[in-house]
Amino acid sequence: MIIGTFTIATKIIPPLIDRVASAENKEILLLSVLGVCFGYALLANIVGLSVAIGAFLAGVLVAESKSAEVSKILSSPIKDMFVAIFFVSVGALMDISQLQNFIFVAIALIAVSLGIKFGGNMLGNVIFRQPRRKSLRSAFALAAPRGEFSIVIVKAGVDAGAVSAFLFPMIGIITIITSFITPFLFKAGDKVIPKIAKD
Repeated sequence: MIIGTFTIATKIIPPLIDRVASAENKEILLLSVLGVCFGYALLANIVGLSVAIGAFLAGVLVAESKSAEVSKILSSPIKDMFVAIFFVSVGALMDISQLQNFIFVAIALIAVSLGIKFGGNMLGNVIFRQPRRKSLRSAFALAAPRGEFSIVIVKAGVDAGAVSAFLFPMIGIITIITSFITPFLFKAGDKVIPKIAKD
């Protein structure tokens, strides 16, 4: 499915979306984009993959079209609705009764991941000889965010019996905490960067 997406579908779906967009009918364009997303999610489910993987691949195809920005704007309200539903449903599935058993592990993992991402970003920028101010800005901006996709992956792992069930609420807690940390890191960067970077 993934090979087919990046070899065949990338040559078929994006031009079709552009052709629909050329008709300048926003409703039909929106329905076409949603059709691709739901269709790919259904296809992924049929072949035994997560519907999230199908939706992700559909997003890749839509992003390859020339009308990707218009599609993004049109589908934004629907995206916001589904994001809310996603977090509510994920929260309902989490068993936080054992929170006290893994909260310290979660905090330790957050600290380690922040350090690794910050250091990795700085190292990459130094290797490519980027200005110090730009390097620090990039490191602060990218250190904390954790994608919701990690929750989908760990949920699929728990359902398949590949990982322990306690990982699901722990990854959820890590994702939520790092999402809240992000704006504070931006603010900290605004204060720290001018003091240590002159270029």
